[in-house]
Amino acid sequence: MIGLTTDSFASKKLHPIRPFKARKGELEQYFADNCRQASCRIEPLDDRFGSALDTDFDAIVVSEETLPVAVEINRLRKEKNRKKVDIHQISCVLAEDGRWISSTRIYCGEIDVHGHLKH
Repeated sequence: MIGLTTDSFASKKLHPIRPFKARKGELEQYFADNCRQASCRIEPLDDRFGSALDTDFDAIVVSEETLPVAVEINRLRKEKNRKKVDIHQISCVLAEDGRWISSTRIYCGEIDVHGHLKH
């Protein structure tokens, strides 16, 4: 299961975001091209937790930025007598300047979508 922020939840960003439908289509295409043997379901996220508080699953994969949310998910799951999930933290992809690639940096024109500095 892949959580993908809805337009309303993602609109809290300080810059415009691409529509949910477009972002979902790109994810689906990526999996079709690169992960043919894996199946996935894309869940719209209207908040930080989605179905993670109540759905049975084994692990959650997060970035450095979203690690605190995963810790909170486990705390809330414990309060609900739900099984703890393993947290796997991945590293964010870095741009040429050694800082994270982010939609905000791309929107502001600091970098392109591949992390190359714009001069």
